[in-house]
Amino acid sequence: MRKSAWSARTSWDEVIRRAGGRRRYNALRTLQAQLRRREVLVLLGEWGLGFGTQARIARELRVSAATVSRDVARLLPAFHACAHCGDLTPRHWADD
Repeated sequence: MRKSAWSARTSWDEVIRRAGGRRRYNALRTLQAQLRRREVLVLLGEWGLGFGTQARIARELRVSAATVSRDVARLLPAFHACAHCGDLTPRHWADD
């Protein structure tokens, strides 16, 4: 079994290099999540919010239903249902 030397000193260049890798990785995941949420929003616009829609979106995007559920929970506060047609329309925060 290999033991890591956690107490060993690490050069500043190595610290910066490791942090840079994490920043790039996290930036990529953030971009992927934003693009996926955009697709979720488009599909919600097409299919509505009826029973089974989130599972259908999950199958379409090949992600977990829990992921779609989290995306919908994140998107819904920014939209409200139109009083006339029921479509989702952007919420104007200044009007509330």
